[in-house]
Amino acid sequence: LKLLSSSGATKVTDDLVWNELHTKKNLTFETYSYYKRSSLFSEISKNEAPFYWSDSYTKYPRLIGKICINNRDVAIIVACAHNRNFKEKDKALVSLLCDVFSIEFQKNKYSTLSQGLMHQSFIYDLLDGKFEGKQLIVERTKILNLKFKTKLFVINIDIQNLDQSKS
Repeated sequence: LKLLSSSGATKVTDDLVWNELHTKKNLTFETYSYYKRSSLFSEISKNEAPFYWSDSYTKYPRLIGKICINNRDVAIIVACAHNRNFKEKDKALVSLLCDVFSIEFQKNKYSTLSQGLMHQSFIYDLLDGKFEGKQLIVERTKILNLKFKTKLFVINIDIQNLDQSKS
């Protein structure tokens, strides 16, 4: 899971999972594995409408809705009950946001690019040195289910000063 966007007037500083996602922009493999074991991802898949989620790993309840394109889950929206408890209108709002994002992603053909974009984003982050240590890189590859058969090499060619008359 990769954090694509976040909004809110207040910072949630006392919820470990929320902070992990906001500071690292990804869940650690340990957190991802916990949610896999606790069936969160299955709950997301089976629920057509937004649903409430609480567990011992988080301090505040969540309201989770999925964004689908052509019956395929491509993203989720998560709201955190930090400053106040959820109200029924919050569920309707998350549902509306999911519908709006689904429509917009369909316009942009997001669904055909989403898996490739996740891998591309990982490679960009790797090349930009955004991962601190080998363990984090290994975690990302496990979460993305990336399997490399051999070593990877990067070739960087700077064509800014290329003299086209010599090519």
